[in-house]
Amino acid sequence: MGACHNENSARRASGFWQGAQALIGLSLCCSVLAQTSVSGAIAVNTHWDASGAPYIVSGDVVVQNGAELSIEPGVTVYMASDSNLRVQAGSIQASGSASKPIRVLSEKARLGQNPAAGDWKQWVFGGGTVNTRLEHVEFAHGHGLAVNGSAPVFNYLNIHDHSGAAISVDLAASPSGVGNRASGNAVNGVAVPAGDISGNVKWGIRGIPYVVSSGTVSVGASPAVTSFTPDTLQQGDTVTVTIVGRRLNGLSAARFEQAGLTAQVLAGATDTQAKLQITTEPSVAEGNATLRLLVDAGDIRVPDILKVTRAQPVLSALEPATLYLGQGVVDVLLSGRGIVSQSVALINGVAVPTAYLSPTELRASVTVPGSVANLSVRLQTPDPLDPGKTLASNELVLPVMPAQLQVAPSVVSVGKGGVKTFTVTLPYVAPAGGISLNLVSSVPTVATVPASLLIPEGQRSASFQLEAQDLGVSTLTISKLGFVSVQAQVTVTPPPTLTLAPSKMTLGVGRTADLTIQSSIPAGGTGLSVALGSSDPSIATLPASVVIPAGASAATVSLSTVATGTVTITAQAADFVNGSASVTVRPISLNMPSGVLVAPGLARSVPITLSDPAPDGGLEIQLGSSAEGVASVPARLAVAAGQSSINFPLAGIAAGTASVTATASGYQQATMPVTVEAVTVSVGNPAVNQISVAEGTAQSYSINLSRPAPVGGVTIDLATADSGKATVTPASVTIAEGQTSAGVVLANVAGVAKGATVLSASAAGLNAASVPVTITDKPELVFSRNTVTVGKGLQTYVNEVWLGRRTGGSNYSPNQAQTVNLVSSDPARVSVPATVTIPAGSYYVYFYVTGVDLTDGTPVTIDASAEGYSAPATKLSASVVAPVFNFNSLETQRSPASARDDFQVYVTVPGASYSSSQTAAADLPINLGIVEASPAGIVDGFYSAQTDGVSVSQVILRKDNTYSDMVYVGIPTAAGSYKVQASAAGGVGVSTAVTVSAPQLRFSRSAATVGKGLNTYRYEVYVERVANGQSFAGVEALTVNLSSSDAAKASVPATVIIPAGSSYVYFPVTGVDMTDGALVTIDASAEGYSAPATKLSANVVAPVFNFNSLDTQRSPASIRDNFQLYVTVPG
Repeated sequence: MGACHNENSARRASGFWQGAQALIGLSLCCSVLAQTSVSGAIAVNTHWDASGAPYIVSGDVVVQNGAELSIEPGVTVYMASDSNLRVQAGSIQASGSASKPIRVLSEKARLGQNPAAGDWKQWVFGGGTVNTRLEHVEFAHGHGLAVNGSAPVFNYLNIHDHSGAAISVDLAASPSGVGNRASGNAVNGVAVPAGDISGNVKWGIRGIPYVVSSGTVSVGASPAVTSFTPDTLQQGDTVTVTIVGRRLNGLSAARFEQAGLTAQVLAGATDTQAKLQITTEPSVAEGNATLRLLVDAGDIRVPDILKVTRAQPVLSALEPATLYLGQGVVDVLLSGRGIVSQSVALINGVAVPTAYLSPTELRASVTVPGSVANLSVRLQTPDPLDPGKTLASNELVLPVMPAQLQVAPSVVSVGKGGVKTFTVTLPYVAPAGGISLNLVSSVPTVATVPASLLIPEGQRSASFQLEAQDLGVSTLTISKLGFVSVQAQVTVTPPPTLTLAPSKMTLGVGRTADLTIQSSIPAGGTGLSVALGSSDPSIATLPASVVIPAGASAATVSLSTVATGTVTITAQAADFVNGSASVTVRPISLNMPSGVLVAPGLARSVPITLSDPAPDGGLEIQLGSSAEGVASVPARLAVAAGQSSINFPLAGIAAGTASVTATASGYQQATMPVTVEAVTVSVGNPAVNQISVAEGTAQSYSINLSRPAPVGGVTIDLATADSGKATVTPASVTIAEGQTSAGVVLANVAGVAKGATVLSASAAGLNAASVPVTITDKPELVFSRNTVTVGKGLQTYVNEVWLGRRTGGSNYSPNQAQTVNLVSSDPARVSVPATVTIPAGSYYVYFYVTGVDLTDGTPVTIDASAEGYSAPATKLSASVVAPVFNFNSLETQRSPASARDDFQVYVTVPGASYSSSQTAAADLPINLGIVEASPAGIVDGFYSAQTDGVSVSQVILRKDNTYSDMVYVGIPTAAGSYKVQASAAGGVGVSTAVTVSAPQLRFSRSAATVGKGLNTYRYEVYVERVANGQSFAGVEALTVNLSSSDAAKASVPATVIIPAGSSYVYFPVTGVDMTDGALVTIDASAEGYSAPATKLSANVVAPVFNFNSLDTQRSPASIRDNFQLYVTVPG
């Protein structure tokens, strides 16, 4: 936009220059007359005042970029033909007054012509209009004002003689104001378009009415139809259609504007969906139809929503709806409407034989193809209105599918020996002659079926029976050429079973016993009759049958023995698996131990057991020894009637072996081997000759024999002479045959009261053991120290605190481990293990004390207890203090070229006995920081590795460790200083200052002597990198420039490279010419490094030649003499 004021303006010179610009073709100009031309964009704040008036607007003037156009009272604005003024993004403040109104007129008025409505376009206030107010403004002869999506304020506007509405608004506009007038306009009002008001708006213009010329203005979304299904109907149709849309609530009426169409509203309409039943008369005109709906929100008119087409034949159903491969020719019933006698069925577009049945049905003969397909079925009917032409119906699909056989049941279980019926079904009725199907069982030994099954003509199914032969699984396959076969899974399960309990029985001759017959299933309503039998009734007999009562699963019978032998008892019932039991009938017998041991001169009692109680009148038993000089027994024994055992004395006479025999009338005899030998019982392994046990405690000892126990084993009786002093358990132990001890069964000797007694271990016929037992004072627990100091979060050194056991003032190390309970008076500050175990044979065990929280001068008490032990007389007093963090291997002198510095953090505990050996009780994170860095950022933090790795802010002091993981300080970037800080909650932090000095170069020596024409020894001279006087290995390789003050006498390489990770590199000095006492200076330089403070002085001297291996004594007969020359360099 260009705006210039007239010659009377204080800016006359500027206006004149701008006028000159207009003369050279610029679009913005100011004439020398008192007027201002305006065009283009107003992008900055602009003021129209009386000095620049009138303002002539041409083209499309746009207020944008947030600019404000302000107009003073009394200013006149002339609008050129077809000009606009639009507020795109900004504001207008046009504040006229009643005495000085602002006037917006046609330019024709300025030119003395007759202005007319429509001379100029509009003032448009768009959506970016803000803070806009027009007061006392006259608008004439344009197209009026337009407000779109904004809210300007119009007060006392006089809008007249416009070709459109005085003001036009859209449905998002909210203009307001008072005292407005409109006259001579095409519409003397605020024109509102039809549509939906979807947001919040305010119609606040007063003095000029709002006018809706056509349509409907809806507050919120107006009712509408979005879909109509189906949208095409034929003449004569009656169809239910579905309408989808919005605000359809209250749908009460529906009608079409075209004749011959009726619509009925069906129940169930919602806000978004409704259904209509539409009927088209046969004579209705073809074409599109317009629908009108009456809903709560108003009237809806939907043009061209339905298309009416000419009546065509219609197919609605096919019977059968599916054909199957192999059917041959099938009569298919076609149902629909519009069928006439001349109608023909088309299958895939080809006419087939067709029989007319009625206006709604006809029959077509369809030949089933040889492969799966979808057949297209249509009706073709002559067109009565167009002879020679035909009408085609809609298409239905007639699928051709494989003929699938079906069988039921498809999965079944059958008891062995049972029969099961299966039914096979065809997909269609069998044709003439029926259909024969093949039947196969995959495992005929499990299940058998007939070889074939005939489904009779006109039937779809037939049944067959399966016989279950044996346990297992079989697959039945039913098949027929041209059909898809089907299978059934058959599992043959065991039938119900009978069992006998017990299944094995041993009885003496002439005895009776109960035998139980059990069924795996409860008996039926009449009970279950079971036949019983004995394979040899001369040995054992029982009833011929028994009945298991209804609902019960068992019954019991009595079995009697007749003679010795073995028989099988059987139980049988229809459809049950037989049950059986084995019965052994033995003779009645005498029984003695399998062997006994007795010492010479001693006797022991030996039992005889009868297999069956002695008969009435008692039983006499005769005894005999095969070697009376070794072992002797009584001649006879008498067993009272009804008794089953008796004991007799066996005396050892002399070492040796014998056999003792027992006989009785009607009983099988018994024989027992006897060993006579001196056998000693001992306590402990090795044997102990005395025992010391503390009061209230116990010790365990093995019981041993001096030789392996004989057949039958040996029972050793245990006892103490005074159970008031000590007891022993168990009362006896058994040493098995061939063993010398009772194994894991030990004798536990427990001290009861201080004093002395004797432990005895004895067995009949053996030399007993007798061991004195001393009972000492009740043992006590003791701590190794009275006090302990531990760091918070730490635990004591592994060998710092122990718990011991004592008795009578001496260390007590019994042969049994002891579990001890530990307790802390304040576990929130000091914790100890719940239990510790003192090993067998030891008197102490170390344990950890863990510092949980600071005790702040109030120690925590640690106590101990164990069954049979007195608690420690002096408790352990534990104090928790803050651990002190320390740095290990942290460099305090560094340079910008040094590698990352590796270090660790470790803890010490003030006041602890092992102040530097306590370890973390759990992983302890320690916070790291760089503080007091000068300059800032001199190092970039900490890392997890020497190279690469990740940035870290913590290091972990691992559980059970005193030193943390290794961590690395970053590489310094410049000279300066910083501090490394480490801290953790509850600990005393540490901060160590580090100085970073600029790196320097340094020669390994200050002087070097070299021979002319020679190089120094390869390991003679090197240059190194140092910081603070100490050599360091830089993280990167370093190129060092070497120079000689007189290269004509002594030369060095132009550059050498100190490798990455190394502090130095060797280099040669070459003697070029004699220096004659005037030393040559060798210097070094490298980027970022200071030159060596002490230069290398090179002295070149004459080398001395020497002979090596030259013979000084030779003869005319000697061979050629080999020798070498070598050089040495003096100095």
